[in-house]
Order: sequence, then structure tokens, then C-alpha cells
Amino acid sequence: MKFQDSSVFILKKIKRNKTLTLSITIFLFIVLVGLWSNPSLESKVYPDTQTYVKLSKSIFDENPLNRPPVYPIFLKISSVFGGDSWTENVFLLQLFNHASILTLCFFLFNYLVGNRFLAALLCLIIGFNPSQLYWLPSVLPEMLLCFFITLCWVLSLFFIYSQGRYFPKTILTSIGTFSGIAALVKPVWMLGIIPVFISLLIFNQSKRVNFYKLIICTVGLHFMLICGWKSAQYINGVDASKGRILTTNVCMASLRSGLIKHGEGTRLYESIKNMGYLTQAKLLNGEDNEKFREIYNALNEEQRCDPEFERRIRDNARVEYLIAQMKYWHRFFSNRMFYPNTPKTFLGLPDEVRYLYVTSYSYFYRPLMPLMLLLTLALYFIYPKYKAFIFTSLSILIYFSLVVIIFTKSQSSVMRMRVPVEIILFATSLLPFMCYIKKNAFLHLNKTIRGK
Repeated sequence: MKFQDSSVFILKKIKRNKTLTLSITIFLFIVLVGLWSNPSLESKVYPDTQTYVKLSKSIFDENPLNRPPVYPIFLKISSVFGGDSWTENVFLLQLFNHASILTLCFFLFNYLVGNRFLAALLCLIIGFNPSQLYWLPSVLPEMLLCFFITLCWVLSLFFIYSQGRYFPKTILTSIGTFSGIAALVKPVWMLGIIPVFISLLIFNQSKRVNFYKLIICTVGLHFMLICGWKSAQYINGVDASKGRILTTNVCMASLRSGLIKHGEGTRLYESIKNMGYLTQAKLLNGEDNEKFREIYNALNEEQRCDPEFERRIRDNARVEYLIAQMKYWHRFFSNRMFYPNTPKTFLGLPDEVRYLYVTSYSYFYRPLMPLMLLLTLALYFIYPKYKAFIFTSLSILIYFSLVVIIFTKSQSSVMRMRVPVEIILFATSLLPFMCYIKKNAFLHLNKTIRGK
């Protein structure tokens, strides 16, 4: 009887608390739409998936790709309850993470915008992003990385806007821990704690947290986790120098940029020459086009990874390489997205509505998103309240986009590599839109009141 009374009391309390009720509604709505986008619960497997699955069975497997451990552990957890259909659990867990982190974002947006319904609208726009829904069933680490990076972002802004009043050491320790875990999901976040730390340092107003506590709890803990993993690898006899992903990416990016001339005599150079593609390779200009893809597909995995060629680029063509890669920095912010497109996706949805849904997001990615980001930057100088949010968000986006663009082998891979920061990217881009709606809504309300 007491249990029933307490349950009724909790339900009544939730009903009275409109913000809490709305947050639960957001969570459930995102979960339902996620399930609607993939009702079969099927997961998508990629060439990279097999490496992660192999490591999930033996985390210290001396694999030539030398992947970090967190996503294999995530797959191991997913496989405990699933039996033969354990990949369905991957989709469900990633969907749960997606809905959970956006529910947490709702409270942040509610504070920033000052309107719970606008905050809910922002969460739903981000939550229904076709790109995120497309990657949810994928047995790849991007969605898990998105969860941890976004969590660091939200906690950092909570610490800043609360002025460190609530559990400052716990919050900062959590930021350092989650950031370190993110780096052990994918190495692209290896230095990701730096923009977060700079933002915390600039906007820290807590008298209980000095510089030393700040750097130890965030940067120190971040790198301690990374060093702990490297030490564990060393103890278990794993040769960490065998990591080849970065080498392959630099080699292929250099090839795409027409820098093959600097590799004369290397294995990659001789392979391309023997296949009759040398003249074609020298004419490549950085575009991810059919001519580059023809050479790329002709090379096997061993030929694409040439440490000597990578060293030649690093020693003799570093500036050329950076210029060639940076020419396409804008692609990170303007490339359109993949979207769920199977016969079972959004079953029953009219074709016209499906088309409107996909095209509206496509046109937001290009050309609106870069323009909206510039408007957000302008808001930094207009609204003091948003300074910490804009600085922190743009710092993370600039860091992440630079690392991806500099070390990616092709522009087409940007659509996948961008996924981990898409929640931050959307929130930052849509801030001017939310401010405009809020301002006009209040003006309309004032006119209505005066008219009465």
C-alpha cells in the first residue's frame, strides 16, 4: 500500500513539474522515432566493424590497426544479452544514448533560451537529424564518441553557468574522465580536452577552483586515462607502434593532393608506377573524384600504408600537405548527410513528407549552416549570456574539424567523421534561429496584451 502511495505521489510530482514532464516526453519521442527509422532493429556492418568485433573478444589482440579499447568493450557489453542477434543491442544502446544525451541537453537549452518549448523544439530538431538516425544502427564508434563529447560539452557549460557552485570537483573530474574515455573511443579526440580546458579557464568564476585544480581534474585525468591504456598495452606485449590508420590516411590524402612526386623510390610510389597510374597520380589536385578513386581502389591495404612515404611528406612537403588539406576545411561544415533510406524506414510516412524531411535537413547543411555559424559568432559580441556557450562550442568544433580535415583521406569521409560533434554543431548553428523566434514571440505576446 505504501509503495502504491509513493508511486502515485511521484507521478503527481512529475505531472506538476512541466519541465521534467517535457524532458521525459522528449526522451520517449526520440526513442520512438529512432525505432520507426529502423523497425527491424538491424545493425549495419562495415569493414571497420570486424576489427572492433575481433578486439571485443580479446582487447589486447595484437591487431595491426591497433584500435583503442572503449568501443570493443561497448560491443562486448552488447553481446552479453543478445545471443546470435546481439547486434540489435548495439542499435538499441546507441539509440538510448542518443535520446539520453539530448534529454540532458534539453535542460541546458532551457536555461540558455529561457523557454522550455523552444528548448524542446531544438532537441527534437537535433534528435531527428537524418544523419544521426542513419548512423544509429551502424556498428561503428562515431555515435558512442558523440555521446561522450556532448557529455563533456554539457558538463563544461553547466560548471561555467553555475559558477562552480554545485559539486565543482565532481563535475570537473567527470569532464576529465569522460574526455579521456572519448579519446579511447577514437584518437581524433586525443587533444580534445584542450579547447574544453581553455574555455573552463577563461570563464571560471568559482573561488573554490584555482588553476591547478582545474588542470589536474580535467587535462591531468584525461591524459592519465590515455597513458593507463598505453601502459596496459605495453604490459600485455602489444606493439603500439603498429597503429597504421593515421599513416594510411596521410598517404592517401597526399596521393589525392598530387604529392606523389615527393615519394620517389618508396613502396607506394613504385606500386602506382608499376600499375601505370603515375602520370594520373601527379595530376590529382585534391578533389575526391573518380581519378583518385580509381587509383585508391587499385591499391591494396598494404600498399596504401607506407611509413616511408608518410615520412617523406612530413619532412619535405608538410606545408604543401597542410595547404592542400585546408582548402577543403569548409566541407566539414557544408557537406550534406547520409540519411536512412530502406523500404522499412518510416513505414507509412507519405513520400511527400519523407522528401520534405530529407531535403529540409540537406539544405540546412548546405548552404544555411555556414551562414548560421557566422550569425552565431556575431551573437558573441551582442549577448553576453551566450559568450561561454558560443566560445566553448566553436572551440570544440574548430579543433575537431581541423583534426578531421587535416588527417582525413577523402572529403567523402567527412560525413561520417562529423557525426561525433553534430549535436554541438546543430545547437550552435540554430542559436540565432532560437533567439529570433523567442524575440518575436515575446513581441507578439506584448502586442496581444496591450491590445486587450
